[in-house]
Amino acid sequence: MKILLAILCAVMLLFGGGCAITFLSFFGNDSGGLGPLVLIPLTVFVLNLLILIALFGWSNPWRPAFYILAVIDVIVAALALIDVAGLLMGAPGMAPWALLTAAGFGLKGWLTWAYVRGLPPSAAPEKKP
Repeated sequence: MKILLAILCAVMLLFGGGCAITFLSFFGNDSGGLGPLVLIPLTVFVLNLLILIALFGWSNPWRPAFYILAVIDVIVAALALIDVAGLLMGAPGMAPWALLTAAGFGLKGWLTWAYVRGLPPSAAPEKKP
């Protein structure tokens, strides 16, 4: 489970970084108000990076990153499934790709959620009277 999650996070890390670079090249200087769109792939990049760092034990895991990314992955999977219906009517050749996208994001969301639920509870600092 950990290896598959690491592979999926690494793929999304590359995808998020590539999208951020592409957005910057298209909307960098003369954005016309679209410059803040680069924050979306950068957020995906940072969250996947935080999860990869936590997976390999380089840092204490920041649990909200796991939960946020799991919810984002499930939302993207749901949107891809909704897109399948439209593609079947307009471009049926693209429907298998949308199904594959939905399955990949759904799997990644589930693995992320399952991994964070399996982590031991973080040690809370003791209060001294």
